Formats: sequence, structure tokens, C-alpha cells
Amino acid sequence: MLGWQVEKSNRHQDIDEHWDFKLTKNSTTYLVDVKAMKRLSRQDPSTQANFHYVEITNVKGKPGWLYGQADFFAFEVPEGFMLIAAEDLKRFIDQSVDKTLFASKAKNAYKKVFQRPGRADLITLVTTQDLKEIVTYVWYC
Repeated sequence: MLGWQVEKSNRHQDIDEHWDFKLTKNSTTYLVDVKAMKRLSRQDPSTQANFHYVEITNVKGKPGWLYGQADFFAFEVPEGFMLIAAEDLKRFIDQSVDKTLFASKAKNAYKKVFQRPGRADLITLVTTQDLKEIVTYVWYC
């Protein structure tokens, strides 16, 4: 815990406010949204560590987790978690993703966006290398 007091979010905080843990130390508090490693497609046999999905708009058409209340996103990587400041990730997405280019499959949404048919969600992909360029801290496990 490295001296941090950790509080788990409740269902409302997780779903509507988009954060998983509240970390407090020396009167400083951060909200962290944890992002596990994912498969690129449902057919993939296992998770991978090279790409990470970012939700710009959720299935209800509301701002996705990128625009929630989290101060940091903790992206799982094989060696632990890369903590990325929310403002840094937002800036990266705004500067590098062309939201007018649509990918036909989610796994092809790098620097583009993907939207499922009949849904209001909008996602993109970032690489682990992208995250390394804006990482604030790495927690090794």
C-alpha cells in the first residue's frame, strides 16, 4: 500500500463516476480507475499487453470513463500498473485520435474510433508505448 489508505468505490461511484479506488495519504486524495489487460477481440484466447481500449462515450451516449471523476487511470501491464494522469490521457486522445475516422472493428481503432452498430459508445485504442510516453508512475507487482 506504500502508506496509502485505500477505499473501494461503491456501485454508483464505479459505474457513474468512473473510479474504482480512492487513495489517501497526508491529506492528499486521488481517485483511480483501474483498467485490466484485455483481449483485442472476443475470439482471442487470452489478454494481451500491447493495446488498451479507451472509452470516449459510453453505451448510453454519455461521456465515457475517460471523462469521469478519476484523477488517474491504472493500466495493467505484465510488470504491474502504469498510472496515467487523467488530464494527460485526455490531452493525448484529443491530439492523436481522429474522431472522424471510423474503424470497422474495435481491434483496428488505433488513432481512430470504433462504434458498435446500434450503440452510442465510442472507443479507441492506445498502445502501451503511447502510455509509457505519458506515464506518471509505475507500480511494480
